[in-house]
Amino acid sequence: MTREPDVDQEIEFYNLVMRCQAGEATPAERLAVRRAVVDYTRLSRGDRKDALKQLFREHTDNIKADPFKNTPNNDPKANNNNNNNNSVAPPQKKPSKPRDQMGEIKDTKDRRGLTKKEHRQLDTLEQLRFTDPGEREVALVSQALTLCPLPFRKPVGNKVERQVQIPGGVLDVVFTFTGKKGKGSLAYGNDAVLLDLLCSEARLKKSPEVTFDRAYELLELLGIKSDGGSVYADLKKRLVRLSTLHIYVERRGEVAVNLRVVDISNLRVPSQQDLKRENAGEKPLIPYAIRFSPEFFADLMGNYVPLPHAVVMAFKGSPVEYSLAKWLVHRIHIAKGESLVAWDDLQAERGSVDSNMDRFKLKTQNVIKKLWEAWPEITAAVTRERGGLRIKPPKAKLL
Repeated sequence: MTREPDVDQEIEFYNLVMRCQAGEATPAERLAVRRAVVDYTRLSRGDRKDALKQLFREHTDNIKADPFKNTPNNDPKANNNNNNNNSVAPPQKKPSKPRDQMGEIKDTKDRRGLTKKEHRQLDTLEQLRFTDPGEREVALVSQALTLCPLPFRKPVGNKVERQVQIPGGVLDVVFTFTGKKGKGSLAYGNDAVLLDLLCSEARLKKSPEVTFDRAYELLELLGIKSDGGSVYADLKKRLVRLSTLHIYVERRGEVAVNLRVVDISNLRVPSQQDLKRENAGEKPLIPYAIRFSPEFFADLMGNYVPLPHAVVMAFKGSPVEYSLAKWLVHRIHIAKGESLVAWDDLQAERGSVDSNMDRFKLKTQNVIKKLWEAWPEITAAVTRERGGLRIKPPKAKLL
């Protein structure tokens, strides 16, 4: 009696399943078996009572779900107990790296739970990862403003004092508002970024005067793309605060100086007609000019801090984070050996108005993590400890 062709195919299929379990089937055969088993369990026919169903039932129930689950290749116990372990493991397809529309590999680090602001910060800092240290764009900012930052929030009074330890002594800085009473306030918050960038322009050009032919060039300096009237109005307010800022700087052992920071000419908000003429290529009769006082410029030329432009742009909207990032980069850059900065000292030096030490530590750690992720050279140069921050010399060139 001859068997039906269907039965012959079922027996052949069963033998193929056995070969899969023994690790002797080819990748194509294993894939065919997996698909066939799934199809069979879904589309089993009533007339297949004495063939494939019985064979499945007698051997193992696992074949229905996954013929590879308990093979010698995947079962650690089977691998350990099998002296003739010559089987070939089923191929594992490597996950492909996600790519953007241009075919570039995307950042695969998990950023779930981050805010839009934190995403923007990390995207900006990524420039450090893909740029050689010697080719990174650098801003040259005032050392006094790096160690003794402007107030982070709008101050109540007209004077703020800072004091910080520096190699060889102590640095005292006093910020004073010199405008008319009730007609302004002391510079604060994001004014620090504008002042730093203006300082950098003056330091790089080696000139106390920084001029801009068009108003939007000031916005470009700050990395602002919008050209709305409210943006220019806010920029004017910040420039007015800087024009009324006086700084007293005393480095112990040196002559103390009172520094009138800047004079600003053509301080006005451009109208829509002005902006249209500028966009058409016309220059205003009077350029936008910022002139640093001779005292401040001399101090800037002699005492400055190199800071990656990417760090400035990444933290420009967060005064506390910007101050911490600037301080960290400076301390690592000048480190000659290991040092531990106590949390109390760091909070006092940064002028933090937050009395919650745990919250201040968390802010500091967030800044460090962002710099760690994008700047490999400082990964081992700063670590958080229970007593404070451990600062070490970088293992590779920073800037």
